[in-house]
Amino acid sequence: MAKTKPILPELKWDHDVRGSSRLNAWTQLPLYMRAKEVMVASINLMNTIQHIPIIIAGMYLALGLGSNALAELKLPNGGDRRPNLSADPFERAREAVRKLPTVPAKSAPAKTPVAEDPPPETKKATRRAPEPAPEPPARVVKEDPTPPPADKGGGEDAAFTQSFTLTLDGFTKTAGGVLPAEVDDPLTKTVDETIPLNSNAFVGLLDYVAQVNTSAAGLWENGSIVGHVSAMFGTNPSDTVGDLHGVSSIAAGFTAIKIMEAYYQHTFPLSGTVVTAGVFDVNTDFVVSEYSNLFVNGAFGFDNVLSQSAGPSNFPNTALGVEMKTDVSINAYVQAALFDGAPESEGKKFIDFKTDRDGGVFSILETGWHEGEAFTPGYYKIAVGGWYLKQPMTAFGSEEKDAPVFPGTGGMYLLAETSIGETLGLFFRAGRADADFNKYSQFYAAGINYKGLIPGREEDLLGVGFVQTRLSNTWLNAKDDPNGDAPDQTNGIDMDGNARVFPAETTYEVTYSSQIFPWLTVQPTFQYVLQPSMDIAKGNAAVFGIRLQATY
Repeated sequence: MAKTKPILPELKWDHDVRGSSRLNAWTQLPLYMRAKEVMVASINLMNTIQHIPIIIAGMYLALGLGSNALAELKLPNGGDRRPNLSADPFERAREAVRKLPTVPAKSAPAKTPVAEDPPPETKKATRRAPEPAPEPPARVVKEDPTPPPADKGGGEDAAFTQSFTLTLDGFTKTAGGVLPAEVDDPLTKTVDETIPLNSNAFVGLLDYVAQVNTSAAGLWENGSIVGHVSAMFGTNPSDTVGDLHGVSSIAAGFTAIKIMEAYYQHTFPLSGTVVTAGVFDVNTDFVVSEYSNLFVNGAFGFDNVLSQSAGPSNFPNTALGVEMKTDVSINAYVQAALFDGAPESEGKKFIDFKTDRDGGVFSILETGWHEGEAFTPGYYKIAVGGWYLKQPMTAFGSEEKDAPVFPGTGGMYLLAETSIGETLGLFFRAGRADADFNKYSQFYAAGINYKGLIPGREEDLLGVGFVQTRLSNTWLNAKDDPNGDAPDQTNGIDMDGNARVFPAETTYEVTYSSQIFPWLTVQPTFQYVLQPSMDIAKGNAAVFGIRLQATY
């Protein structure tokens, strides 16, 4: 049976017959068949067109409802989740990618940004900077659990500090003092014809101080161990001046190398208490005046009324003791100390302190009020103290067999100083001892310090002051020799009514201290001594001197 051809070919290009198409198949149909096909196609086209408005209306309605629903869907933070329908589709895709949750990437070392190439027209004129080499990774340093070694140099928080101080004094006596004239000494009945009118004296002192800070050394908290060795040499200028006060504060009267101080000091921060035990100088903390320390004469530092007893542990002879100081408030303190009552007199041994049961006990108490620092506006210090030497003694050290023996003697002192502005400092000191037992019963000192007298030398200090020690009235009225042939003769007045001694010795001093280098201080001084040792056989002495002090 022959294969029947379809009335209308399939709606695709006939690639089996090259060069043919549906148009060629269409032209081969009869006329009535072509008319029928056209009619059917027209009806189908009209049926399709009539549905287009409905489809468009449905799409519009769907889009409108979707937009309203999206308009009501808001983010909690005020954002909008509606897509941007008018944007470029590629932009919408990029936006969608940006909104994807970020996955944390592995950390990588930062790279140095590279400068972009310049435009073509300027590329030849500009050279791109070379990339810097990447920094090496940070080195991890492990902490060393062992404490650092002790600091040998020094510093407030160093474990070990040390200092050397060399003080040299030179003096020339131009008048007075121990006279060579043949004048009998009313008291000693001797004549010294070997002392020249003009005489020179040279005295030196080398101090070495070492301190261990137990906190910084890693031992224990709030402790200090201090050692102080002194080398004393030279001649004492008071030998030719014949004074009582001491022309030089560093003159020991003998040559020796000895331990001056060796003590332990502990601080209790909560109570503000400091305890010191060992061998130390009482004048380190007691009877201390900032402004009187400037002077060269020894009486400005430690007065003769206090030092006349055998008890005080003071240069050049120190003793074992214990001290406690407590700050009762920000501006007030109380301190007390006990010492062996009989330090070795003129001890020349390297270790020259010992305890003596018969020497007694020297005790001292001081309370004071202070504020600020020296040469600052508003600075002041007021201190009152008392001392007592518990030691069997006779009045005025009498060696008479029948002289009464007393359990001890004592005294008291007062000091006050203040600043006027930043350049002027004033001080006053007074002391009194029991006049019935002590030869020297009263002491007075006063003076001024002026800072920056010469323009350009703001740290230089000028000092002008005086010290005076008075004899006890009881001693003056005592019989010189109660068992002798002249019972009416006293220490002060002979049987003819003539004065045998002066009632007081007074020393005036003018000094100027200048720091030439950070390690060197030069201090010229002039002293005028009235009635040296209260002895009428000694003339008023004029002494010129200079002090050099080097510190390392």
